[in-house]
Amino acid sequence: MGNTWFYELIFEETKLFTSELFGQVLSVAKEQAYKLRYPTYVADPDEVDALEFYDVETLSTYICSQGGHFTVWREEEGILLGFYPSERYIGLGIQYNLRKDRDEQISLDLENLFLAFCQNFQPSCGYCDDEWSLEIIFPRELAENWGKFQSNILKQEPPMLLFWINYFSTTYFSKIGEWRFEELQLSKLVTTREHGVFMYLAASPWDIEHAILGEDGKYHLIEIT
Repeated sequence: MGNTWFYELIFEETKLFTSELFGQVLSVAKEQAYKLRYPTYVADPDEVDALEFYDVETLSTYICSQGGHFTVWREEEGILLGFYPSERYIGLGIQYNLRKDRDEQISLDLENLFLAFCQNFQPSCGYCDDEWSLEIIFPRELAENWGKFQSNILKQEPPMLLFWINYFSTTYFSKIGEWRFEELQLSKLVTTREHGVFMYLAASPWDIEHAILGEDGKYHLIEIT
């Protein structure tokens, strides 16, 4: 993978982004050893200044109203956590280029947080993308194609792109149709009635694998070099 890694969870309209949900998100993060550190900084909507928060109640009130991203910490390692009610979105990310020889632990932490969030909150869809790969897959009109992908997700249509790890609710997965994945050599397909479907195209994020929806309606692996 390349520049930045983001694990994203997209929820249906029926999901309420309340202070209770926000507290549960922080609780699950804490179970994975990541917690708030005060002051907590949240990017201002104009992304010029950062807002400071010194208690979880004030932070929760702001985030549940305006949305935003902030850092949760495991000792000196930080992960960005995004909570955006208007977009029905929870995200996890790193803003620097991860290297396998140096960043194995933070990579594993990101994956474990993503798995825990999906299992506990059961979004409609979840995935991990990175800026570098997307720029290669869509060298032109990246914003337009990414908009189409996001539209697929919100409408619970077959997404035009799959990533090294993907999550679908059981309802969404059934709408896509298992036949669309017949051409893929999946690293792992994990299905549970309670927690939806986790689909791995690769064993780890260091193995760059993506698949695109072909004209035949099936997914096919694409090579990124």
